[in-house]
Amino acid sequence: MPLALALLSAPAAAFFGALRPAGAATAGAALAALAFGATLWGWLSGGGQVDVAWAPSWDLRLHLELDGLAALYALLATGVGFLVLVYSSRYLPLHLEHEGRPASAGVGFYFFILLFMGSMVGLAMAQDLILIFVFWDLTAIASYYLIGFDRHKPDSRASALMALLVTGVTAVMLLIGALMLHAAHGTFSVPELAAMVE
Repeated sequence: MPLALALLSAPAAAFFGALRPAGAATAGAALAALAFGATLWGWLSGGGQVDVAWAPSWDLRLHLELDGLAALYALLATGVGFLVLVYSSRYLPLHLEHEGRPASAGVGFYFFILLFMGSMVGLAMAQDLILIFVFWDLTAIASYYLIGFDRHKPDSRASALMALLVTGVTAVMLLIGALMLHAAHGTFSVPELAAMVE
C-alpha cells in the first residue's frame, strides 16, 4: 500500500495540476503525507510483503517487502518528499516568475519529484533484482528532469545529461549483474540469493 500510494501520487498531482497548476503542489504534498502515514502504519502493523509472479516464464516476480530497513528508507523518501513539496510550493512559483516561465511548468516539477519519491520507496521495498533495476531507471528519469528543470540554461542541461549518463551506466551494470546471477543461480530473488551465500 505505501508503494501504491507513493507511485500514484505523481499522476494524481499531474491531474490536479492540469485542472489548476497551483493545486499540484498541494495535492502532491497531501499524497506524500498520506504515503508517509501508510508506510508508518504498515511498519507499526508488522510490515508485510507481496510476492506475485507477473511473468513466470521469465522468472519475473513482483516481490515487495516492508521490513524495518525498507520502512526506514521509505519513511525517509516520503518524509523528505513531503518537505520538498511544501518548500517548493512557496519557492517554485517565485522562481518560475523570475525566469519568465508559466506557472504550469511547475506541474512537471511536482510530477517528477513524486515519481522520484515513489521510485525510492520501490527501491527500498524491492526483493527482486529486476524490480530494483526498474525502480532505479525510474529514479534516473526523474533525476534527469529535475536536474535539468531550468533547461534553457546550458549548465542545467549539461548536469542533467551527466546525471543520466552516470545512472544509465550504473543501470546497465546492474542489469548485467542481475542476468549473470540469474544464469548462475536461477533466480532474481534477493532473499533466495542471500540464502545461498549464508
